[in-house]
Amino acid sequence: RATLDEAGQAFLALGDEVGWARTRIGWLFSSHYVGQGAAALAVVEPARAILVRHDEWLRAAGLCLNAATVSQEIGNYDQALQLYDDALGYFERAQVSDPTLADAAEIRAAKAQANKATVLLLRGDFQTALRLHEAARAIFARHGQTLSVLIQDQNIADVYAGQGHYARALRLYGDAIAGQSAGNQPFEAALSTFSLIECYLNLNLD
Repeated sequence: RATLDEAGQAFLALGDEVGWARTRIGWLFSSHYVGQGAAALAVVEPARAILVRHDEWLRAAGLCLNAATVSQEIGNYDQALQLYDDALGYFERAQVSDPTLADAAEIRAAKAQANKATVLLLRGDFQTALRLHEAARAIFARHGQTLSVLIQDQNIADVYAGQGHYARALRLYGDAIAGQSAGNQPFEAALSTFSLIECYLNLNLD
């Protein structure tokens, strides 16, 4: 965080406001990890305004995406959902304004969709969460993002489990675990296994 502050001040000394705004993207996460996430969100609007003014759509999207994640993790779901929507709008602008960024913007937009779906699941909006997770999965699959596809399988399984559709959830958890294990992704496989165990427990309780 201190290094990013120094970089930001250096950019300002050079009269480079875009450079300063760019440093705020990573600075948000750094601040959050040292317990200052809520306070750090105050820089989002001035940094966003600079990036938008200079048509830095992909970076504006990244800033909003990070801010949404921080908002989500501190429990401010309304703000998180708005910021995810803002990020998605900027990713769309990036695709239109610069075709060379289209693939990168689409993949990152899919991540924003998946994160938004996670918040909606926490709020009990199962149908919208499922639709967004499935749409994100399709984008990841089209771009050959195998790990992200498997993570989406787990996320979709979480939605089904939340609705009590345990058989469908168990099949998806099993597929995710198999793919993650075959792809040498032990951490992700462990998370999916934990979710599968919870699903079995809920099934037995019912």
